[in-house]
Order: sequence, then structure tokens, then C-alpha cells
Amino acid sequence: MTHADDGSRPRRVIIWGPGEIGGSALRAAHADDRFEIVGVKVFSPHKDGVDAGDLVGIGPIGVRATSSKKEILALDADCVILAPLPTAILEGLDTDVIDLLESGKSVVTTAAYHNVAMPNWYTSQSATALLRELSRTPGVARSAAERRRMAFARPLTAVPALDPWLDRMLARAGDKHFPARATPAQLVEACRRGNSSLHGTGVHPTYMVERQIMQLCRTMPDVSHVRFVEAVDFGHAPDGMWGGLEAFGFGRDPAEIGDDWFLAKAGDFYYGDLTGNVGHALYSAGPADIRVERSLRGLPAKHDLQVGSTFIKAGTVAVMHMTHRGFIGEHHFFTNEECWYLTPDNLFHGDDLPFGGLPDHGGYSFDITGRRGHLRGQISSDLTFAPNAITTMSVQALLSAVGPVCDSVPGVVIDGAGLVEGRSSPGGALVRGAGPVADIVRLSVSATSAASQPACVIFAGGPSDLIDGGEVVSLLEAGTNVVASGNVTVTVSDLEAAARRGAATFQHVDMFEFILERMLATAAQGASSVSHLGLIELMDQMPSVADGDLPALVASLCGSRGASLAAVTAQVSGAEPSQVTIEHETMELLDGRLHLKHEAFVHGVPFVRAETRWCRGARDGVPCASLPYGNLAGSLSYAAQIESRPASSALQFDYVGDAEGDADTDRDPAAAALAQLLVHAAATLSSASPGVRREDPRPQYLLDPRVSWIVSGQRQRQPAVSPR
Repeated sequence: MTHADDGSRPRRVIIWGPGEIGGSALRAAHADDRFEIVGVKVFSPHKDGVDAGDLVGIGPIGVRATSSKKEILALDADCVILAPLPTAILEGLDTDVIDLLESGKSVVTTAAYHNVAMPNWYTSQSATALLRELSRTPGVARSAAERRRMAFARPLTAVPALDPWLDRMLARAGDKHFPARATPAQLVEACRRGNSSLHGTGVHPTYMVERQIMQLCRTMPDVSHVRFVEAVDFGHAPDGMWGGLEAFGFGRDPAEIGDDWFLAKAGDFYYGDLTGNVGHALYSAGPADIRVERSLRGLPAKHDLQVGSTFIKAGTVAVMHMTHRGFIGEHHFFTNEECWYLTPDNLFHGDDLPFGGLPDHGGYSFDITGRRGHLRGQISSDLTFAPNAITTMSVQALLSAVGPVCDSVPGVVIDGAGLVEGRSSPGGALVRGAGPVADIVRLSVSATSAASQPACVIFAGGPSDLIDGGEVVSLLEAGTNVVASGNVTVTVSDLEAAARRGAATFQHVDMFEFILERMLATAAQGASSVSHLGLIELMDQMPSVADGDLPALVASLCGSRGASLAAVTAQVSGAEPSQVTIEHETMELLDGRLHLKHEAFVHGVPFVRAETRWCRGARDGVPCASLPYGNLAGSLSYAAQIESRPASSALQFDYVGDAEGDADTDRDPAAAALAQLLVHAAATLSSASPGVRREDPRPQYLLDPRVSWIVSGQRQRQPAVSPR
């Protein structure tokens, strides 16, 4: 059981819909002292009046479930965790959300409120136009009665010129069966009236792309395209989830499944919103700047199979492959693919993946293309302790958002952890150093002359470069902010003291530390309990190091990476810093190889193990068990493992340079990635508090500026940064 972060009272929460996600959220919140369950909204008459704990298998908790919305609105609660069926979006869920917000309760939900500003085919249509769209959408009718209504509506709405007359006639009936979506202004007004906030979150959208992949984009100069592929064996899904497999189109003739099938259109509520979030994070694009195109195909089952209560005949659909593509103008900047298949016999993880080797139950693959190459990777979880790790990640995203959303200024809140700050050049920076990292930084910043007073000094060293710690200390004591890569020859405590004396800020930038402090710590947020983290850095180049500099290099590496391990261990484990100890071991040195091992312990128990492997031919001699997917091709790679409950995870990232680039820097992804992080840090350091700054992997919740643009009438705002 976890405890409240401070002495404040627990957050009073209501669970709306205790199904797969909502039921798991109820169990997790009840076991967490930060929350108090005060109400549960159910929809089945036989569940009304039943103790909520009995409904989810944990025994009585003293809270009676109710089917009465009036009773829920009357409760004194801080937040409603809303986890309805996806079809609720088409059945008037917005009305419920507005009523909850106006009653003074913030709402955190997995149901398609990830980007309320993003238009789609369902929004901003008249009653007649919407009915025409739906009547021509295969798969939308779920019953014989709905099929009859759709058949009647097709000829009735066939002539658009009659829409003004039909709108008056159909407005009431249309709104009853397919209510119009609330506008951003209506949602904001509800938040204002109730002094409440609304936030949409979940595993995907939000946790995987906006929170993790957008962070990796920080290491890529001039990102031009992001591809993300989710592959899931729906044979593991709870029987009947989201209306059952037939509702998706499984078991149908593949010829029936196409771009207008209802699943593809319903995907706009999630993956269209996601596409808008990526465009906003990378390019500051507004909703009006982004065009989304979708496609869907069904692949046939190889043989008859039984999945839960559903029989799938050979030749009917056993794989759904749904794609949403984002465009700004004619530039294709984002591709999201969903590969949902039934059993490993029909396994489909997507085409042209970076590594292969995902487990049979699926995982995630991505490819980020930038100006100097691309970054590819894969992420997967095992099923050792639970049948559905995706549910756990969604619940963790919901619960972590409750406190910040309740404390927010009223309005629509987004998870801003993935917003790429520092897109503009840091002004007045003095760049020090030689080599490819410094060369790339100089191309990216607005430099100042050595004679002028710099706002920030950037020491752009390579991974094995030594930086005079005395000079860094002097600059900090004089009040100058400093960003440094390479290895500073003073301790972290000396830097902290100097920064305090000069009221300045220092940040050490290192790819290893970024992956550990940002990516691995962020990935750990998806687990309910983490027992161990592992990270290996593989660099396929051994920098030249003079023999006399080796002790200083090793000491600096151990000092900076030890500080990173200590920070991540304390944050992820919840231990006090005094309970964390660090050990280092030099495995091999020179002879074409540098291999260091760093380990963090909590009360003597290993919690983080990290390895640095620099060599010529970095793949040689690396145990296969250390590389979850193998098939590395880049000169800078990371392999990571998270041992946790309910499922452990494996991650692998591979930086690949542009083999056809015009300059040496185009073929050096390690230098390009490090330079990009330096530029980002320098551009954002002026707003940081004095001291030694570290990466902060926590979600950053903020009001969605796109909603303000729309509410204030700024609908045609252009991107601040044009994609290449």
C-alpha cells in the first residue's frame, strides 16, 4: 500500500464504469492511501446497490454502487475516474462529463478526451449530415433495429441540398440516437462553472507516444517523421471487452473491411487526437493546421479458431491493421498503426519493423526520422504476472493524473511531458570545445562573442573529453549558467556549491544519463511496482584517450553516472537518498574497449544496474540476453529492462546515422543526439532554479493552449516550426 505524498487528506474519487479499466482502477485506488473511493457508477440493474468491492473481487469496501447519475452528482468528491465503453462517445457521454464538471468534480478519463480541440468527421456536422455519414458507415449498426434505422436513413439523407429542411425535422431524433459532441468552449465553460478540470489519458494515446516517444524526439535534430506501431494479440482481451470481437469486425469477410468501416472512424477519436498531439508537440501546430488520413484492412484467419466465446472461421478476419497518417500541408509527419490480431497463429506485428523479435503477444515499434539519421526502437512487456499489462499502464496513467488535475487551474488539461521545449535557438550562448559535437552545436545556436557577457556557456565535449572543472566552477560562482557534455573534473557536490554561491544553474548533458533519467524512469511509471532496472549503453566507437587521462575519465564517468543512478533509484523506488548506495566496477579498459558497470542498492539490495560499453565493433562480445531484440545496426544503442509487476518490460533504441549525408556529422548519430540535448538544455536553462539541474521524467500537466486558441477565435494559427 502506498501513502499520500504529504499530510493532506486523500483524494475523494468516484469510479464511473467498473469494467476492465474502471474495475482495475477501483482496486488500485482502494489499495492506495492517496485515494478514498466515495462512489461507483454502474449501468447494469443487477449491480445497483451491490458493494463496489464485491463487484471487482476484493470484498466489501463499504461503498454501494449505484446506477443513479443523480446520486453520483450529489456526492462530495474531488475527481471522477471515467472509464466507459468507447461507444459511450456516440451515446451522449459529453453530457455526462459536462454535468460532472459543473457539479465541481474534475474528470480523468480514458474515453477520447486526449485532444478536445482536434476536429474529426463526427464534430461540427449538422444532424442530417451526421446521419448521412453514419448510415453509410459499415459496422456502425450493432443490432437489427439499428440496421433498419440506417437503411431508412440512407435514402432519406441522400440529397445534401435538402439538409436545411431535414435538419429541422431530424434534429431531435438525430440528437437522441447520435448526440452531437460538445465543443471545446462548452467543456471550458463547464470547468469554469464547477471550478474543475478535464483530462484524457491512457496507455495509447498518451503514455506511449506523447510521454515516451516525444521525449526521444528531443535527441533528434529537425524531426521530419515519426512512425509508431502498436501490435496486440486481442486473444488475451477479456471476453466481451468493448462490445466483443464481432463489434471490431473480427470474423467478417475481409472484403467488408475498409477505410470507412466504423472501427476506422472510431479510431479518429483516439488516433486522430494523437496525431494532433504529435503535431503540436513537434511543430506547435494547431488543429486547423493538421490533416488526418486513415486506412483499415482486415487479414484472414489461417484456420478456424475459438477465442473466448467467439468462433472465427478460416478466411474471415483475424487481423485488423488500422493506420492514421498526419499531414501539415503536404508533409507527412506522423504515422500511427494498430495491429490487432487473434492468437499467435495469426501474428502480425506490422511491416518493415526495426528489429523483429517481439513476443507473440505483441509490443510497440517506432522509427523517428531526423535531419542526421533516424532512431528506431521497440518496447514490450511480458505476461508473467498478468494477462493484460496494457490495463495496468492505463490505470497508472489515470491515478497519477488525479492529484495534478484536481490542483490545476480550471480547464482542459493535457500531459505536456512530451512537448518539445527549446525549439528556438538559445540566445547569447558561448560555445566551447572542438569536435563533431561542438561543430553541430555551433550550427544550432545563436552564439555570442568571447568578449561579451554570455547568458550561458556550453561546453560541448564528446563522451571521453575532459572539461576543466575549475573553469566551470568559476563561471557558476560569477552567476553564469553552464551546460556541459563530456566529463567535468570536479564532483557534483562542488558544482552544487558553486551554483548556490552564484545563484546560477548547471546541467550535465549525457546520452546515457538522458536515457536513464528520462526514458527508463518514464517507462517505469507504467508499472505498479518496480523491483529492478537495467540499462546497457553500446557505443560503436572507442574515443582516443591519453593514458594519463584515463583515471580522470573513469572517475568523472563514475561520478556523473553514479549521481544519475542515485536520483533514479530514489525516485522510482521511493527510497530516501540516504538509503541508496552506489558501486562501480571497471571491467575492461582500452585495447579497443571501455566497459564500466555501475550499480545502485537500496538497503543493500540491488535496484539499478547500468553498463557502459564503448568499443570498436560494440556488438562483439555482448551477451544475447542483454539485447532483447538483437539486430542492432547503429553506432549508438541502448538496451533496457524493467523488472516489475504486473509485467516486466524490455526496451531497445538504436541510433542510425545518415549514410548518404554530405558531412561527417550526418553519419555520427551519437554526436548529433548529444548536440541536440545540449541545445535543448541551453534554451531552457534560464527558467530553471539555481543549482544542479537534472532531468525530470514526471508528467507535466498544463492547460491545453489549443483549446484557448479555438475559444478565443484563433482557428487558423500557423505552426511555429515548419517540418522538414
